[in-house]
Amino acid sequence: MIDQITESLLRNAGQFDVHKWSDYPKIKAVTEALFGEIVAHRKSKNPKSRIAKPEQLRKHLRVLLIDLYVASKSANPWQGISKHKPDYLEKSRYRKIYLTYDLLIPLINDLVEIGYVDQEIGFKDRITSRGYRTRVKASSSLIEFIEADKYGVKTLTKAVGITGIVIDNPEAERETIVLRDADKRPLDYEDTPATNWMRDNLRIINARLTSAEISLRISDDQWGELNARS
Repeated sequence: MIDQITESLLRNAGQFDVHKWSDYPKIKAVTEALFGEIVAHRKSKNPKSRIAKPEQLRKHLRVLLIDLYVASKSANPWQGISKHKPDYLEKSRYRKIYLTYDLLIPLINDLVEIGYVDQEIGFKDRITSRGYRTRVKASSSLIEFIEADKYGVKTLTKAVGITGIVIDNPEAERETIVLRDADKRPLDYEDTPATNWMRDNLRIINARLTSAEISLRISDDQWGELNARS
């Protein structure tokens, strides 16, 4: 039975953000160590198993690791993620940000089985009867793993801040439709024909703006005034 506080956190979970990335060697080291545990876990279940697309799997793991770790330092550590395969098909929202179902979902399942991720499978809110996607968050074991002294991540985050370890993922297309709560925190949502239409329109508008040359016809005095305001 989920208590009311947890249910509120689940209901207001953030949206899994594939745009978070980090090139810090310390983050890479944690990812590689965790990747080794996942390989060992899969081998323990099936000694003959082989890791398909290991480099892509590492990228998925680093994105997942960073997002869950950053979320763990916020007021609400839960993140919404779809485990519905059609959401990862060609032209879908998740696929456009390079995630693949066959890599991400087994990866999440591995981390849940190992005890590094807490998960609440898609559920219905008992108050509103609204259905929600699966929620995941870093477990205390995962936080302990990441912040182990040998990796130096805890020292790094103290030095640069939790957001200081994060950069934009160069391989992911930035989401243009973001739902936020009253406190401006991003919320998870399911795409509809309307959100897909809005996203496609924004993509066209942004492409036109990117290719446009914008100039100002102003005097030198006006230019000076404009610079003084900036």
